[in-house]
Amino acid sequence: MRSSTGQHVVVAGGGLAGIRTVAALRDAGFDGRVTMLDRDPECDHDRPPLSKGFLTGTHSEADIRLPRAAELDADERVTAEAAGLSARERVLHLRGGVSLGFDGLVIATGLRARTLPGSVRVPTIRSIHDARRLRAALTGRAGRLVVIGAGFIGTELAASARELGWQVTLIARESNPLTRALGQTMGRFVADLHWRHGVDVRAGQGAHEVTDTPDGYRVRLAGGEVIEADLVVAAIGAIPNTEWLDDTEILTGDGVHTDAGLRVLDRARVPVSGIVAAGDVARSPHPLFPVESVRVEHWSNANEHAKTAAATLLADLSNTAPVVRHAAVPSFWSDQYDQKILAVGLPHLADYATVVEGDPSEGRFLIAYTRNQQTVGAAGVGTTRSLARYRRAIATATQRENPPQAITDGGGPSAVSTTQEET
Repeated sequence: MRSSTGQHVVVAGGGLAGIRTVAALRDAGFDGRVTMLDRDPECDHDRPPLSKGFLTGTHSEADIRLPRAAELDADERVTAEAAGLSARERVLHLRGGVSLGFDGLVIATGLRARTLPGSVRVPTIRSIHDARRLRAALTGRAGRLVVIGAGFIGTELAASARELGWQVTLIARESNPLTRALGQTMGRFVADLHWRHGVDVRAGQGAHEVTDTPDGYRVRLAGGEVIEADLVVAAIGAIPNTEWLDDTEILTGDGVHTDAGLRVLDRARVPVSGIVAAGDVARSPHPLFPVESVRVEHWSNANEHAKTAAATLLADLSNTAPVVRHAAVPSFWSDQYDQKILAVGLPHLADYATVVEGDPSEGRFLIAYTRNQQTVGAAGVGTTRSLARYRRAIATATQRENPPQAITDGGGPSAVSTTQEET
């Protein structure tokens, strides 16, 4: 690449996607100035352990801390919140009236936890601050915990609290936990898993109201039942941090819209050179899946986005053609008790799901997910090698690995949902 000395890249967002993009820029030879900014100076932690090992004590803060600015060869790390953007003038406006000029901009502002309405502030778990408070509340005593929301975060939190000796009630708005992300068959497996470990799973019910009492909380379900609790946590999904772009020319709507190279789109859907988005906040087309655009909230996606975002940004800054990158198949996992649920692709896009190997009742199985007869994902327990075959099949856009149907499940996610944690 041509020398980038004298050029300035600003990375708005200091989480995984932002950090990985800085590393990718340096790995690719960018020798200009890099400024990272985030409103939270402690956002540099790996998020998956926050609802699992960090709560139970198997992971310390040092174990999950991501590289800091100096370790990444970033020139400056600023604790500040992005408040606006003038894309044409190449100026990022910060809350408090300060502005930063840039040649290239990475938008990696991530998500924030969705909160329950009402007068009682129900704790959530998204940041290291949330996890510290929750760990302190769960450790050293046992009581009654109600977890509202049975997506990945909610089910993992329920499992962690059981390991710590708490009596747990898990409230799922849908008919089973994880149904929206992985369908009914996996949902029933996860519900049974939690029942066997002593969790009271209340499926098909929403929390209507949470009130506090002198001794704790009272959770009223939509059907009228009241559950007393010492602690309540809401795990009902997350919202993209895009409000700061509302009055700009950048197209937003459940994320920052981009082209396939993660270059942001303006409101006329024209790519904006020199500005990219990465990670949870980016909504982009994916060549391997039959949808216009998708926003994926997985750890692996943030890593893959970083490579693409850096390549596109460097091409724009040097006026060269971007390197065409291989589109990676998303993958994710969830550890609950002694089980590891693994998945590839985007199962939530499916209109049909089939058990193609093993049997959930035996604790070893694989589910294939299709949409209009195209494989869009697979998920299973104890079937890692078979899952790898599906990953290759999705990556090569061939359906050779789509095996005969053994057990039918018409309950696969039918909507193009783009979040993985809501219930």
